[in-house]
Amino acid sequence: MDAISIALRERGRTEVIDADLSGYFDSLPHRELLRRVARRVSDGRTPCPHQGMAARPIVERRPGQGPPHDYGQPTWHAARRRHQSAAANLYLSRLDWQVNERCELHPVLVRYADDFVILSRPGQGAELLTRLKRWLAANGLTLNEAKTRTLDVRAEGFKFLGFGVSWRRGKSGRNYPHIEPTPKARASCGTNCGRSSNHWTLWRAADEVMPGSEPAAERLGRIFPLRQQHAGI
Repeated sequence: MDAISIALRERGRTEVIDADLSGYFDSLPHRELLRRVARRVSDGRTPCPHQGMAARPIVERRPGQGPPHDYGQPTWHAARRRHQSAAANLYLSRLDWQVNERCELHPVLVRYADDFVILSRPGQGAELLTRLKRWLAANGLTLNEAKTRTLDVRAEGFKFLGFGVSWRRGKSGRNYPHIEPTPKARASCGTNCGRSSNHWTLWRAADEVMPGSEPAAERLGRIFPLRQQHAGI
């Protein structure tokens, strides 16, 4: 979120492509992905953690609720989310390089796994969106046209990774990019903390209870430092 704040405040990149990929992990060209993974693995004897995941069916086993249910769907299981993020970072790293290092328009791409936004100067969004579609098509991916949009943050806000970004006027009279957790993210954090600290956990020691509520709160604090809320106001 720091990168978004700096791009908006200091570099004037107020036109935003809020991108959404269509079924990224289902449509990911796995042969090409494995080829790129092989380039990064120095020891040929090291097994690739992604190999075979794409075509492996999802099987849920719930004790006491009947036989395992096989969805037979060639997609990645939620338990392999860390591999999904690694795959997204590896496969889309070229897009990061193309946008942030090679593009003569000097836009700013901010990405987490397969979620990303591209910030540019006003008037550049349409051309960058065309280039983005061309790059994705060449790499076997497509945009979700219904969810992808181009906007000017000074007139319309957007959401990214559980945070809302909007343009506001501070007490000093200066405009600034305002970034704060969305109501849904705050509610999720409160629910997780409340679940861990409710009355049915009173019998447990504090050092056993708190780790359950820390991840959500720490994630918000780590991604969204307090200084972002007030900088420039």
